[in-house]
Amino acid sequence: MQTRFSRKIFALPVLASFLYCCLCFALSTTCSAQSDRVWVFGSHAGIDFNSGSPVALYTDMATTESAASVCDGNGALLFYTDGYYVWDKTHNRMLHGDSLIPFKLNNTSSSFSTAQGALIVPVLGSPSRYYIFSLSSQENGVNAGKLYYSLVDMKLQNGKGDVVVANRAIALDAGLTEKMTAVATADCAIWLITCSRDGGFRSYKITAAGIATTPVVSATGMGLPIGKLCAAPGGRQLAATNLGSQADGNYTGAALFNFDPLSGIVSGRIDLLNTEGAYGVCFSPDGSKIYINTAARKILQYETTNTTAAGRLICTTASYTSLAAGPDNKIYFHELNNGTLAALGVITKPDLLSPACDFRSGALSLLPGTGMSLGLPNVTPRWLTDTVTTTRDTVFPCWKDSMQLLCNAGEREVYWNTGATTRAITIGQGGTYTASYQKGCTYYREVFRVSAPTGAVLPLVRTQGSCKTPGRGMAWIERQGRAGLSTVQWFRGNNLLATGDTVRGLSPGVYGLSLRFGNACDTLLPVAIPDMGVNNNIVSDTLVCLADTLLVSAGITGPGIRLSWLLSDGVQYNTASFRHSFAAAGEARVLLVSEQGQCRDTVMRYIRVDAPARILGLDKSRSTVCAGAEVVFTPNLAAGDGISGYQWRIGREELQSADPGPLTYRAGESGTIAVVFTVTARACPPVSLRDSIVVHTLPVADLGPDTAICPGREVWVCGLVSGIAAGLRYDWSNGLHLPRIGISAPGSYELKVTDSNGCSATDAIVVGNNCHMDIPNAFTPNGDLVNDYFFPLKDLSGGVESFAMKIFNRWGQLVFAVNGTDGPGWDGKFKNQEQPAGVYVYMIDVKIRERVPEQFTGNVTLLR
Repeated sequence: MQTRFSRKIFALPVLASFLYCCLCFALSTTCSAQSDRVWVFGSHAGIDFNSGSPVALYTDMATTESAASVCDGNGALLFYTDGYYVWDKTHNRMLHGDSLIPFKLNNTSSSFSTAQGALIVPVLGSPSRYYIFSLSSQENGVNAGKLYYSLVDMKLQNGKGDVVVANRAIALDAGLTEKMTAVATADCAIWLITCSRDGGFRSYKITAAGIATTPVVSATGMGLPIGKLCAAPGGRQLAATNLGSQADGNYTGAALFNFDPLSGIVSGRIDLLNTEGAYGVCFSPDGSKIYINTAARKILQYETTNTTAAGRLICTTASYTSLAAGPDNKIYFHELNNGTLAALGVITKPDLLSPACDFRSGALSLLPGTGMSLGLPNVTPRWLTDTVTTTRDTVFPCWKDSMQLLCNAGEREVYWNTGATTRAITIGQGGTYTASYQKGCTYYREVFRVSAPTGAVLPLVRTQGSCKTPGRGMAWIERQGRAGLSTVQWFRGNNLLATGDTVRGLSPGVYGLSLRFGNACDTLLPVAIPDMGVNNNIVSDTLVCLADTLLVSAGITGPGIRLSWLLSDGVQYNTASFRHSFAAAGEARVLLVSEQGQCRDTVMRYIRVDAPARILGLDKSRSTVCAGAEVVFTPNLAAGDGISGYQWRIGREELQSADPGPLTYRAGESGTIAVVFTVTARACPPVSLRDSIVVHTLPVADLGPDTAICPGREVWVCGLVSGIAAGLRYDWSNGLHLPRIGISAPGSYELKVTDSNGCSATDAIVVGNNCHMDIPNAFTPNGDLVNDYFFPLKDLSGGVESFAMKIFNRWGQLVFAVNGTDGPGWDGKFKNQEQPAGVYVYMIDVKIRERVPEQFTGNVTLLR
């Protein structure tokens, strides 16, 4: 908020005040619904109306003017906002509850000092979603009067709600004043109404389809930026205020307008106050009175049906006073006491003419540490909807722990009075359960009245067990009083066995007991006749190796139980457990007969007896090998039962195989190498065979690094690192058989060395030409440091004793000459002038050590 004189007021310790504009469009005669049962405003202040009497509370928001809060249908707080920040019901800022306006004012909220900077509007058809409209204050300069909207989803953050990031701070309009209110209509819409700086009204229609971004514009209006806008009950009248004078010095402090809820057009201006400015305005609950807070710190009462009458003075205040119509049909405003907010004043009967309206000063004290300066919350509008209520009576099912209730919401959002939000709920007892949901502009309430069954008590069911055959079991019921039980029937499957309280001659198994009570509590109960026999079992392994001992035990033992064992090899036992070794491989059987009283039980178990594997021998392709040679191992097996794998260990190497071989092994380490072959089986222990091979070390053949000579000279090459060794055979690629030979011609030479074990090794050496010269055929003197000079110096081999070079152009002119190899070469210039690209002739005289002088001539290409 900003006026020509308000900044001086803000500098005083006395805080300025805010007049709440009531939005009266509920179907009742009051200006407020359950959504307004908790107010949040000012500096950490709040009021809770749910108990019937207003109770002050502490909140987390600190704002000057802008404020809005909303409750659920039961009056419980959902969230509140100053237009820039949003807090949840636990008074913590929502996870994404900031930047609802995409810029700040002096590093804080850009709407906290907007007269009506925040407004909450529910989304039609989505009870968990709400729009927040945010309006920036006039202090924001070029960003003043900008309107944005954001979306809050109460299903997020485990029901605490959050701002939908993709729908935050969406720009809607600009060039507006600080006035904003809303009107609900009978055609399932809500109008968001603002005032523009040029004096007009702008109305944005909100429906189930969303927000119409193009407003309905009405030329009549009040263009000063500071003031309030308020809708009368029923939404057909608007009241607006201006705090300050017009450009010509005249005042239009408050005016009354007509509003068409169908078209959104504002018309028919009637001035109420034109002698001074005004800040706050509020209609009485029945719409017959308007209360206005003037710049002279007065609260005046006007009649909507007699607009020519002068305003009646209600009271005077120390500063601008904010008025708000509460859910108790009283109008509240704040008062200042010694510069500190102490309490709210109340007009208890605002529908009556003054003084009968009953103004009471300081009627509601705020909590210590809380306060307000100018703003009470903008009331949240509610959609005008028809309500359809259906009631269903049902009985909780007899003898059940739960039942399911299903409403007709379809895919729409639904809320149960239990807090559930699914179409179907499961209940555990009788009671009244209500599902609420919305279809278009119709609000549906489905009421389920679930009563508990009466007059039915289940009887006690007793049983007596039986052997499997013959049937000696029985079952009977013990009635808990008659309790309405009329018919008792016993079934085995679909076969009726007996009627009456007792049935006999039953074998072990499950039977059905049908009980009829005559009050919808008929039931069918399962009755189990236990098997009184031993029902024994055999405890043992089912797999054993031939000649191993198997432990066999009875699963059930004890006094009175007689046990008889019979094995497939004819052996018998009569103890609770025994150890037995089978004489033959294959499938064996163990039969156990258990007797107790007149009951007898027989059980059989099959045992698999495996024959162990045998290794008869291990064949190998050779017993002695050179390192790197291959040896083939072939085991000779007498196959056993249940073989699971084959393992080889040769020296330090371990190998696994799914088949017995043959196995090809390449010898590595030298010496006597142990060879172990092992066969593993599922039941029998592993069997192994050990052997060995001898691996000889290879001889050394090392001719050293490659070398070079001048043709005609000789170099000696030795075949062993440590000298000549006895017992070795030397085979050179030139046909010689000596450990050391002299080489006088360039070329490649290979030596093969063989020892007395027949193991051999080879090596080769390359002898190059060390007396030659390589001359390039082109160069590029362009300054890139690559081939910038022509000179064979870097290509000369060793041994140069003298060197001279001359270069001629195509006309035979000498363009370059040098003696010696210490110069860089020709740079493509003659007399410091770059020579043209082309072919030049070189003449080089060179003497390489111990050779006659030679002359080289040829062409070199200069490239540019």
